[in-house]
Amino acid sequence: MTAIPVGICGCHSAAEAGLIEGLSPFGFRLERVVDLGSWLSGRSSPLLVFVVGPDAGLAELAGVCRGTVRVVALLESRADESRADALAVAVLRAGALSYVSVGDDSEHMAMALDAASRGCSLLSRALKDSIVRGGPAGALDELEIDWLQGIAAGSTVLAVAYGAGFSEREMYRRLRRIYDKLGAANRREALAVAGRLRLIRRV
Repeated sequence: MTAIPVGICGCHSAAEAGLIEGLSPFGFRLERVVDLGSWLSGRSSPLLVFVVGPDAGLAELAGVCRGTVRVVALLESRADESRADALAVAVLRAGALSYVSVGDDSEHMAMALDAASRGCSLLSRALKDSIVRGGPAGALDELEIDWLQGIAAGSTVLAVAYGAGFSEREMYRRLRRIYDKLGAANRREALAVAGRLRLIRRV
């Protein structure tokens, strides 16, 4: 049986060596991708593992998830449970079909790759439950949505904080929690996600 080639790109991961060894019994051959364009040429429906870490993030992932590329995101950084769920939602929004974490075993990665090879997603139970409950959009209350709308309309954080009865520092903390719920790295990404989810009006 011929092993299915799987590219891996994004920031270098310490988990990469273990993955290369661990995936071969499942019929996958991991290949380091240096030049994505060259690697993709002549391949139909290629499989790719994209490492999301401190040196390669969501914008780069979204650029890779195009055309016929089927991507499984490998989440390199460890985070608390709520941040991990938000990051999982963010990589799926960026175009990944599935995601796995650095701590997951090779069998889990192989299952995600197998699903992706068929154009399907493999989601964790926790993420599935989060989506069923309404996902990150459902986690925002009316006040949080109002604050985002104010920011989108051009209000300063200080003005929004004053209107809400908080200090500017406290409002920055609360906005950071909102960005986390939306799986966004910063204000710009949070406003873009909120706009796509129709939580706020575009101004």
